[in-house]
Amino acid sequence: HTRLPVAVRVKYRPADGGAELMEADLTEISVGGALLSTTEPLPIGTDIILEITPPGAVSPLSISGKATYHLPNGATGLKFIYRDGGGSRRLRELVRRLRQQ
Repeated sequence: HTRLPVAVRVKYRPADGGAELMEADLTEISVGGALLSTTEPLPIGTDIILEITPPGAVSPLSISGKATYHLPNGATGLKFIYRDGGGSRRLRELVRRLRQQ
């Protein structure tokens, strides 16, 4: 999937329901994944819930993801995990909205 460069503030938390929401910057996104810039890289294999508020939306969209790689600058590559049939459709709509920003 082609990655779209973005500058979006997001919140995330571990998928196991643990810690409070933390803030980070999303610097790239596609239907298949994203690049998350955090203060500390997420350990490879970490499952997270990413909350993104699409442009024009009131409430955030929650997306499941898994940390799959790191870049030298410390950013973490995420692979999105679809837990329901409409997940990829919602992601395509999110990417479309961000592209129009």
